[in-house]
Amino acid sequence: MIITSIKAENVLKYEALNLPDLPEKGVIAISGKNESGKSTIGETVCFALFGRTFSLSENELDKVVHWDSGGCSVSMTFRVGSSDHYRIERFLDKEGTHSAKFSRLGEEDLPIARGVEGVSDALFMVLGYDYDEFVDSFYLAQREIKAPQPNSHTVKAMAGIAALEFVNEQFDEEIAEQEDVVTMSRFRSDEIDAELDQLAIKDGHLKALEDELGLVRSAEAENNDKIEQLKVDVAAYRDTLPDIQAARNSIGRNKLARFFFLLLAIIAGGIWGALTQQPDHQLSQQLLEQITTHLPNWNEQHLQGTLYLAVAMGVLFLFVQLRLWSLKSRLKDLMQVAERTAETIKASHQRNVVLGDSLLDRNEDEADPEEIESGLEPNEFSEMLDQVDAESPENEQQTDTVENTDENNVTRPSDQEISRISSRVANASINGSNVDEVTDQEINWTRNEVSRLQILATNLDRAIYDEEQRLKHAGRLNDEKQSLAEKILHSEARISTRKLANELLTGANKHMSAQFNNDVRDLVSRTLPLFTEGRYEHLQIDENMEVSVFSGEKRDFLALEEVSSGTQRQIMLALRLALSQELVNRSVEGEQFVFLDEPFAFFDEARTINSLKVLPDLSDEINQIFVVAQEFPADNMTDFEQHIECFREVETI
Repeated sequence: MIITSIKAENVLKYEALNLPDLPEKGVIAISGKNESGKSTIGETVCFALFGRTFSLSENELDKVVHWDSGGCSVSMTFRVGSSDHYRIERFLDKEGTHSAKFSRLGEEDLPIARGVEGVSDALFMVLGYDYDEFVDSFYLAQREIKAPQPNSHTVKAMAGIAALEFVNEQFDEEIAEQEDVVTMSRFRSDEIDAELDQLAIKDGHLKALEDELGLVRSAEAENNDKIEQLKVDVAAYRDTLPDIQAARNSIGRNKLARFFFLLLAIIAGGIWGALTQQPDHQLSQQLLEQITTHLPNWNEQHLQGTLYLAVAMGVLFLFVQLRLWSLKSRLKDLMQVAERTAETIKASHQRNVVLGDSLLDRNEDEADPEEIESGLEPNEFSEMLDQVDAESPENEQQTDTVENTDENNVTRPSDQEISRISSRVANASINGSNVDEVTDQEINWTRNEVSRLQILATNLDRAIYDEEQRLKHAGRLNDEKQSLAEKILHSEARISTRKLANELLTGANKHMSAQFNNDVRDLVSRTLPLFTEGRYEHLQIDENMEVSVFSGEKRDFLALEEVSSGTQRQIMLALRLALSQELVNRSVEGEQFVFLDEPFAFFDEARTINSLKVLPDLSDEINQIFVVAQEFPADNMTDFEQHIECFREVETI
């Protein structure tokens, strides 16, 4: 950065300060007695760039304003590199109102940034350094020249390790954050393990409950089907029984008529055959004698009538026989209803649809997981419904139903009674009321079982829902645990990476610090002989920035306390300029100005003359050098590119 012009109003001592067309190369001398405003020029530059001065804290900015004015302003133009020209403008009033604008020269209507913070950020991007680095390098305020602090931000910036340390600190913070993440994740993972242990999820338990519910629903449906089938078949038997009895009676009557017609046909046919075919036979004669005895009017016509009678009786016999066949066929059909009803009664009684131990009644702590996983098989059915959880509040009403049923002493017909009844039903030898009495007992008992199955189904539904919710909760916990495990692995990887990065940064830091010390030592070795007329050439700078100088006369390195105060200040000035050069090398592109306020205050005239002569040749980058002094030796006046004189009584330049 090279300053090309400075214009200010009411800044510190000056009502007006106008320094146009400043030389961009060489020494610019600023001279004047005490309180003549020499340092004000440097502080104006500092205020223009950073909105503050070295001599005033940020809380005292109102003192920048000239004592008899309400506000101040400053406009400064400068060049960065060979072609980028900028203007920075600031305004400050006694009330502390502070505004700033930063723009390219000639483009003030389109500023790069406005406002104090915006201008500060934009300026840093252009210059490559901030206020602290500026006052520790390019701006030597009126103060004792001292060796810089080894841990100062400026030295770290000059050494190029400030960014490394910043990254290192960021990594340390991230490591701490990631370690917290790992700690909290492991704590939460342990909590999840405890929750999962409390849930005590068992593999296959839900499927076993669902299988049992399927069996219960099937048993309920089968019992309901049995009830309906019994009702239908018993009703059919009751409706068919009168027809069976009527068919049986009709068959009996027709059998009697058939016998009578057959007998008459045989008798009439025998008489006609004996008298017509063998009239001379002794038996025929006896038969005729008996007939004439009882029927005195017997004649041939009567004999012919017996033939007709025999034929008629034969026809009637055949008719009755056909009738019997029809009645027997109908009776057989009717008896199929009775037989089907008998089979239904026996089958209904034999289908003992009752379930075995329910999973709801098992002690889950003692249950075998393999047993749970295997579920229930139909052949395991035995007495179970008596053990349904009757104490459940949700099933209180249903439980009461079962208890009331028990109180009504619902009993089931015995096997012997069912066998006897079904046999009589198959023979249609029992009336409907007696059948109803037995089948009603069977139906009531079955209904009782259906009711108890419904209770169990309700409990299983609730248990399945609860188990599903438990499984969902366990699934969410396992997903969360998996996520936490991945987070832990990710965080541990980040921690490992950042620790490795910190190790590399530490190594780079040490290397760059050593390189920085070497570079500063080399730079001082080039400038120090110019300041000391070759009497001192080499410096040693340790990690704590402690300086020792090599004396050619004594052939050894001497501590600063062992050389004169004038030499000490020459050494410190050389060190300050070397640090400035190092900052230029690392952060600044192109040429740079320095502002040295009273750098030769304690130099004798010879040292001052020599130092002023060598300043322009110290660096190829530090080209514009502002030097402040109360007065300059006459021998140096021709070495200056510009000489600015300040006077106590004058408030304008």
